Amino acid sequence: MKVVIPHMGHLDIACRGALRNVGIDVVSPPRASNVSLKLGAKYSPELACLPFKINLGNFIDAINGGAKTIMTAGGCGPCRFGYYSILQERILQDMGYSFEMIRADEPDKLANLAKTLKEASGINSKFAAYKTVYFIWRRAHFLDKIIKWSDFIRPRTTEKGRLTRLCDEAFKMVDAASSLKELRAAAKKIKKSLKDIRIDKNKKPIRIGIVGEMFMVIEPFANMGIERKLGDLGAEVERGVWLSRWMNDRFHFNPFQRNHMKVAKRIARPYLKYHAGGESIVTIGKTIKFAKRGFDGVVHIKPFSCMPELVAQMILTKPLMSTLPR
Repeated sequence: MKVVIPHMGHLDIACRGALRNVGIDVVSPPRASNVSLKLGAKYSPELACLPFKINLGNFIDAINGGAKTIMTAGGCGPCRFGYYSILQERILQDMGYSFEMIRADEPDKLANLAKTLKEASGINSKFAAYKTVYFIWRRAHFLDKIIKWSDFIRPRTTEKGRLTRLCDEAFKMVDAASSLKELRAAAKKIKKSLKDIRIDKNKKPIRIGIVGEMFMVIEPFANMGIERKLGDLGAEVERGVWLSRWMNDRFHFNPFQRNHMKVAKRIARPYLKYHAGGESIVTIGKTIKFAKRGFDGVVHIKPFSCMPELVAQMILTKPLMSTLPR
């Protein structure tokens, strides 16, 4: 079965190598561009947020390219994300497209993800489905590591072009890995190649934290490549949200890793006691944590009309900033 997964950073790479082991061929639409954004915006509700429009453009590109099945997530809660797949399905049907939409209605629950995989692939074993989700997490975890290494090296080296090429090759190596053994072998090669890049160990770049809505922070097209641009300008960047961390907070694949959502909730409690959806509490908690760690600044990224991030923005601009260390 050929399935399309919308772009969100390297989500497609994290999924592809794991899903092909259970008979699902992940077909990636062209990377998001101004063309696909205009296409998605044309058929989206005017006040829909940017991730909605980018994903819809991805889906249209994929179906025009011959895709017949779309796999995405649903959900419920304060954030409108849970309604996206239903509305996007209706829009595409009204446009005359014939396709199947497979959605995980409760992506926060491992059992629901496993059930969705079983329906999409035809595998009968619950263990095989859990194993597949675990492999997706391992792949996402290592892809995030590559980005972390790159964010550390970029402001400390003059070989920025070489670093970019090595990272692109590293992503391809992870994409090709079909087992944990192959992933570990790729990891060793990637670590070795990145260690060969010359860095100035005495350099102490300014440190910038990036917080906000997950899609906007993770997807380079949506944030106009801010991570790499800041690195090229000499700043060390650190994200507040990561795909692999999001998965581990929910599914506890690594029981020794701290639950970052719980930590952020505890830190944010004096300013935001209740979950407002999305990454609102993480945005507040991580901003405070970055300040206490001595970061020089924080960039808050949100899509237009995103309710959870608007809640966070109001707290960041007034009550919170007056109490943080300077």
